[in-house]
Amino acid sequence: MENNQHHPRKVLLINPKFQYSIIRFMFILMILVIIIFTLIGTWQFRPLLTELQNLDLDQTHPISTALERFYFMIGLSFGLGTLAFSCIFFVAGLIISHKIAGPLFNLKRHLKEIRESGEYKEVKFRKKDYFHDLQDEINEFISHIKK
Repeated sequence: MENNQHHPRKVLLINPKFQYSIIRFMFILMILVIIIFTLIGTWQFRPLLTELQNLDLDQTHPISTALERFYFMIGLSFGLGTLAFSCIFFVAGLIISHKIAGPLFNLKRHLKEIRESGEYKEVKFRKKDYFHDLQDEINEFISHIKK
């Protein structure tokens, strides 16, 4: 009997439709978080920036230079942060969806093997997969059928 716990899956997209829907959901959450923090940042900094702009300072004034640098750094930080969050959320969505789709794929394949061979074997999920309670329940059911 093959032990799937010692053979990690090489394919990350086991069920692309399902996994992409999880990743899409993660990106929607990420966009909402970015929008909320952008609104909070704008709400907090707007009065200060408005006051500084109303001073009508010369372009060479240190405060004007600092303000330009601040705008640049905020934009750069926002862009890099969005890129970093996109990568993190993509990888997290892929890992989480893989730990869900993997056991279900394994179970489907296992049930097909039982149907085709007529031999009742225990199902095994990888150690870090989800649904070990389902694995245990199916194995109890198979044990019950064998009696």
